[in-house]
Amino acid sequence: MTAGPLRSSIARRPGLTGFRGQLIATFLLVAAISAVAAMMVTYVSLNYLDLFKIDFAMRRAVDLTLSTTEVALRPLYRTLGRGWFLFTVAAAATTLLVSVIVSLALLATRRVLKPIGRVSTAARRLAAGQFETRLDVRGSDELADLLRSFNEMAAALQHHVQELRTMESRARRFAADVSHELRTPLTTMTAVADLLDEESRDLSPDAAVAASLVSKETRSLTRLVDDLVEISRFDAGTAALVLDEVDLASAVQATLRARGWTDQVSCPLPADLNVRVDPRRLDVIVANLVGNALRHGAPPVAVHAWLDGRPGTQRLTVEVRDHGPGLAPEVREHVFDRFYKADAARTRSEGSGLGLFIARENALLHGGDLRAGNLPTGGAVFTLVLPAAG
Repeated sequence: MTAGPLRSSIARRPGLTGFRGQLIATFLLVAAISAVAAMMVTYVSLNYLDLFKIDFAMRRAVDLTLSTTEVALRPLYRTLGRGWFLFTVAAAATTLLVSVIVSLALLATRRVLKPIGRVSTAARRLAAGQFETRLDVRGSDELADLLRSFNEMAAALQHHVQELRTMESRARRFAADVSHELRTPLTTMTAVADLLDEESRDLSPDAAVAASLVSKETRSLTRLVDDLVEISRFDAGTAALVLDEVDLASAVQATLRARGWTDQVSCPLPADLNVRVDPRRLDVIVANLVGNALRHGAPPVAVHAWLDGRPGTQRLTVEVRDHGPGLAPEVREHVFDRFYKADAARTRSEGSGLGLFIARENALLHGGDLRAGNLPTGGAVFTLVLPAAG
C-alpha cells in the first residue's frame, strides 16, 4: 500500500475525519515510516558490524597471516563501521526530531481548531434560533478577537430579531384591534345596505345602482374584517375547535346550497361518511376551496372524499378539482400566503387573498393539512386531509 492510500485509510477511521484527522493521519504516517527506516538502518548496520567482528575473530582464531592488502583495508573497514554507526544515530535523531516537530504542530493546530469548533457549534445554535448563544473569551490574541466579534454579531442579531418580533406583534395587534373596532359600524352599515336592497326597486335607476354598489362593498368589507379577526385568533393561539359528529355529504351540500353553488359543482360523495370535525370550520374550508376553484379555475368543479387507514386511525381526504389552467410553480409556492393573489396586477378583485390561508390554518388546527397541486389531465386540485375521529 502506498503512502497516499495508507493516509486516506487511516483518516477514514472513526474519530479521524476532517482537517484534524488528516493531520493526525499524517503524523502517524511520518512516525511509522521514520520508525521503519530507523529499524532497517539499525538492522543493516548491526549485521554489518557483526560480520566485520566475526571475520576478524575467525582470522585471529585460525591465526591467519593478514596480507598486505588486508592490513591496508582495515582502516577502511573501521571507517565504514563508524560511518554506519553515525548514519544510524543520525537516522534515529531525525526520526525523533520529526516526531517532536509533528507533535508540536499538532498541539498548535489543536489550539487553533478548538476555538473554531466552538464557533461552528455556536453558529449552528444561532441558525436553530438560539439567539442568546455566546462564547467565553480568554486572552487577547487573534482567536480571542474572533470570539469577541462572534459575540458582537450574535448580540446584534438577537437585538434585530427582537425588534422584528416586536414590530410583528404590534402590527398583528393593530390589525386585530382595528378589526374589532370596525365590526360595530359594519354591522350597522350591513343593516342599512340590506334595507337599501329591499327598497332598490322603488329608487331611481342611478340610486339603485349606487345602493347595489354600497351593499356589495359593505359585504366585502365585512368579510375582510371577519377574516382579519379570525387570523388574529390564529396568531394569538386562541382559536379552538368545537367538534361534532358530521355527515360529510350533508355538510358539503349545505355549504354549496348556502352560497348558491349547487348547480355549478358536482359532489359525488359517498353516503354515511361520518367524521368528527368542527362544522363551522369545515364549512369555511370547503367554501374557500370551492370558491377559489370557481373564480380561478374552469368547470366542471368537483368535490370528492374518502377515508384511508384502519378504524381508529382513519383519515378523511377531501379533494376539490377544477379543469382550469392549473397552478404555475411560482403560484403554488405562495398560494397559502396571506394576502397573496396570483395576478398581482389586479389590486382590486373579489377575493382578499386570505381565504386559502385561513383554510389551511383551520386544517392545521384539526391536526390535518391542506396541499395544492395540479391534476395529470390539467386543472388544479386542493387536497384536504383531516383525522376522521377528530
